[in-house]
Amino acid sequence: MALITAYWGLDGMIILMTLIITAYLYMTRKFKYWKKRGILEITPIPFFGNFKECLLQKKAPAYFLKDIYDEMKDLPYVGFYVLDKPFLLVRNRELVKNILVKDFSYFSDRYNTADPIDRIGYANLFFIRNPAWKVIRTKLTPFFTSGKMKKMFDLMLICVKNLDEYLDALELEGNGKTIEVRELTAKFATDIIGSTAYGLDVNSFKDPNAEFRKYGKMIFQYDTYRAFEMLAIFFLPTLVRLTRIKMFGKEPTDFMRKVFWETLTQRMKSGLKRNDLVDILLELKNNNNDNDLKDFTFDGDDLLAQAASFFSAGFETSSTTTTFALYELAMQPEIQNALRKEIFEALEKSNGKITYDMVWSLPYLDMVMSETLRMYPPLGYINRMANQTYKVPEFNLVIEKGTPCYISMLGLHYDPEYFPNPNKFDPERFNEENKRNRPSCVYFPFGEGPHACIGNRFGLLQTKLTLLKILSKCEVTLCKETLVPVVIDPKGAMTVPLDEFDGDVLTAQAVTFFSAGFDTSAGLIVFTLYELALHLDIQNTLRKEIHQALNNSDGKITYDVIMSLPYMDMVVSETLRKYPPLGFLNRKTMETYQIPNFNLVLEKDTPVYIPMLALHYDPEYFPNPEKFDPERFNEENKRNMPSCVYFPFGDGPHACIGNRFALLLIKLALIKMLNKYEVTPCEKTMIPMIIDPALSLTGPLNSVIYLNMRKANTD
Repeated sequence: MALITAYWGLDGMIILMTLIITAYLYMTRKFKYWKKRGILEITPIPFFGNFKECLLQKKAPAYFLKDIYDEMKDLPYVGFYVLDKPFLLVRNRELVKNILVKDFSYFSDRYNTADPIDRIGYANLFFIRNPAWKVIRTKLTPFFTSGKMKKMFDLMLICVKNLDEYLDALELEGNGKTIEVRELTAKFATDIIGSTAYGLDVNSFKDPNAEFRKYGKMIFQYDTYRAFEMLAIFFLPTLVRLTRIKMFGKEPTDFMRKVFWETLTQRMKSGLKRNDLVDILLELKNNNNDNDLKDFTFDGDDLLAQAASFFSAGFETSSTTTTFALYELAMQPEIQNALRKEIFEALEKSNGKITYDMVWSLPYLDMVMSETLRMYPPLGYINRMANQTYKVPEFNLVIEKGTPCYISMLGLHYDPEYFPNPNKFDPERFNEENKRNRPSCVYFPFGEGPHACIGNRFGLLQTKLTLLKILSKCEVTLCKETLVPVVIDPKGAMTVPLDEFDGDVLTAQAVTFFSAGFDTSAGLIVFTLYELALHLDIQNTLRKEIHQALNNSDGKITYDVIMSLPYMDMVVSETLRKYPPLGFLNRKTMETYQIPNFNLVLEKDTPVYIPMLALHYDPEYFPNPEKFDPERFNEENKRNMPSCVYFPFGDGPHACIGNRFALLLIKLALIKMLNKYEVTPCEKTMIPMIIDPALSLTGPLNSVIYLNMRKANTD
């Protein structure tokens, strides 16, 4: 006799149906959470919520959030579900400003997190929560001041020399050659991060098997399982803790721990000072007085986490942004020519010398970078979590404590209201007039507010330097391998008790810089080169700016040279707009939050996601958002751009701590390549760009972009 009936088969069916019904009731118990509060919600489906396409890796999260942003026009916010968890997507830019800046105290933590056992993931600046986050951010901020970056610029120039020699060895005269631009920019980003963060001469160009490059690639190689891990880290933190998901993986973690502690120990013995990240972390280890913090210690893997974050964020965002910029410049030769002209004129004035001031003095380069960041922000979204219940001013909305709030950076960056014809790459969006006229909180490729990327200036410097060097020597054009339009990888996550600083806890900070700096920098460089290849006029303008800056500096690339390129900055900004490294931001309400001016209350622990991609592609802020147009980021357009619609590195206190470092790396790579070479599309160029839906970070399909590179006409 069976347990329930006379038949075992029937008993099995009854038990199975009971389990299915129980699971169904459990997974749908929170559905209508938003509807009961009078807030429009997207109808969820059992077991998936609204997240099915992302879970099946058919769509990148940043573009999922952008789609919601685009579909819910005229609504200040909309509810959606990840599995059974209620999330809030914020569209209204004033509410975005409240969450990221004005009422930051209610949203001081991101929703995404790592497993507390995984100290290198959990303790790094991007994931750790208050009060430890505020302490770490304050102590790391001096690393990204202009004075520090000027000192590090000489270290960058050694990497520029390696890039220069590599480009010369390619013999790109005549019709040039087809080059996988993302790999080129990734190697350069890896060299810069290895030097400025770890004090190592990596030289990925001479050593194709360099360990730094090998393990950097490993962090951002997304198979199906790894892509799901990154998805869980950004949207399913409870699952991360249950399954013990590791942020960086065992092999990269072991490598970074070994390199970091060897370098740190050597510095302690020798007393050598290089003005790099290791010096900062060693000072924190030796002089820490914050022994009352419970969830962080200035030692061990917690300290390593900061260097790891610097590596991963600086590498991936800078290289990806540079790639997108070159892609857009190749697509639009007129923009490339304008940028190259600016580069040439700058180099002429500096006698061919690339200096720190030169990089920052190129307005059109800045416009190209800004437009790249608009179209390709590194993440594509921002998230915060309400750490207390928040009554939204001027809205009938209360955000309860713990509610995740997400902002679609891509949605804002592609909103025609802010960026007309947003799919067009147009650096003029970022000329001075357009910047003045743009409302706030519609463009923030590095995030906004206290959480804005701490290293955004470093990232811009790196990216501008890359573009300056490449465009000063090369012209980029499309080739048959170029993917046109670019396709974003759907697997990409991006467009990855405090007692003392000692032991394994210290290691986590180094890993954060490693992982954050690696793929983002390379990806941004690649996207920049892609756009420059498609827009030769933009590429030429940027190259001219690079040449002029180098001529003025006697051919020497300095920190000031990189920071003096306005058009370079515009190109990088536009690349970050179109291809933000992550594409969204997320926060979790720390306590119930009544949203000002909205009839919405976010309950405690509600995940809040901000679709950075949606903001970057919102035509309201960036007309014709699909167009690559660095002019979106000229001084006028930047002045006119509303706040909190463009933040490729996040915004507010949680903004990327290394965004300046990343920009420095990206610009350095672009300067070095565009100084001598022109990038153009080739037969393999993907046109239009297809973003890989499987990637957590914003990246092209299969993480590959092919372009033709040839010696540029320097006349």
